[in-house]
Amino acid sequence: MVEFYKQKDREAEEREKELEVQKKLKALAVKQVLDTQKRTVDSKAIRDELRAKRHTEQQEREWRRKEREEAAKRQKAQQELQSTILKQIEERQNFLIQSAAFEKAMADKVSNIQEDQMEEVRKQEEARQVVRKQCDV
Repeated sequence: MVEFYKQKDREAEEREKELEVQKKLKALAVKQVLDTQKRTVDSKAIRDELRAKRHTEQQEREWRRKEREEAAKRQKAQQELQSTILKQIEERQNFLIQSAAFEKAMADKVSNIQEDQMEEVRKQEEARQVVRKQCDV
C-alpha cells in the first residue's frame, strides 16, 4: 500500500510538473503573442510618426513656398510703385520744363512786341520832331 501511495504521489507530482510545464508553455506563447503585438504596434507607431513627420515637412515646404511667392509679389508691387513714381516725377519735370520754355517764349514775344512798339513810338516821335523843325523853319 505504501507503494500505491508513493505511486500516486509520483503521478500527482508528474501531473503538477506537466501542468507547470504547460503553464510555462502557455505563458511563453502568450508572451510571444504579446511581443508580436507590441512589435506590430511599435511598427505602426513608427510608420504613423514618419507619416506625420512627412506631412509636417510638406506643410512647412508649402508655407515657405507661399512666403516666397508673397515676398516676390510684394517686391514686384514695390518696384512697380517705384517705377510709377519715377515716371510721374519725370513727367512733372518735363511739364515744368515745357511750361518754363513756354513762359520764356511768351516773355520774349511780349518783350519783342514792347520793343517794336517803343521803336515805333520813337520813330513817330522823331518824325514829329522833324515835322516841328520844318514847321519852325
